[in-house]
Amino acid sequence: MFALLLWEVIGGVSKEVETITVVEEIAPPTELKLEKRLREGIRVILKEGKPGLKKVRYEVRYINGKEEKRVLGEKMIRKPQPTIVLQGVGRHLSSRGGIDRVKKVLIMEATAYCAGRGGVDRVTATGIRAEYGIAAVDKRVIKLGTLLYVEGYGLAIAADVGRAIKGNRIDLFMESYAEAKRWGRRKVKVYILE
Repeated sequence: MFALLLWEVIGGVSKEVETITVVEEIAPPTELKLEKRLREGIRVILKEGKPGLKKVRYEVRYINGKEEKRVLGEKMIRKPQPTIVLQGVGRHLSSRGGIDRVKKVLIMEATAYCAGRGGVDRVTATGIRAEYGIAAVDKRVIKLGTLLYVEGYGLAIAADVGRAIKGNRIDLFMESYAEAKRWGRRKVKVYILE
């Protein structure tokens, strides 16, 4: 870690400005591969991912002891390698790759979220770890624990909730802010599977 510190007192207000450079770990993304030969709900890790590294330069200001942090720049040192997971879907995929055993189809407004933004962490409302394949729903519309197929996203499980997720809205977990931003906001068909 490198640091540069400036300190001044102007009109009774103490200000410190520090520039620091740190190396931070980037969590490995998860790639889900659907496997109809595995029973539904079974997950097998084919390959364990490896975290990446990035160098981040921050400007940290201390105004009367209160810290304000601002990113000045970041540089990728090592890209993360994804964890590859086989997700059992058993009876839900037909031999032609279509979806079988559909209970209901809803047209929903779909958004995306990721960990680390807006106070979101990796623990869902149901207590399982948030990763690709987790959906936040209004539990009055879709019961938590329900297996879903979301058009353009793939298989998901309703395992989380959100303050803004009311009615026919669904929020899909992405591994990065860039992926969530790319997804944006769109109307999708959500298949509720038996």
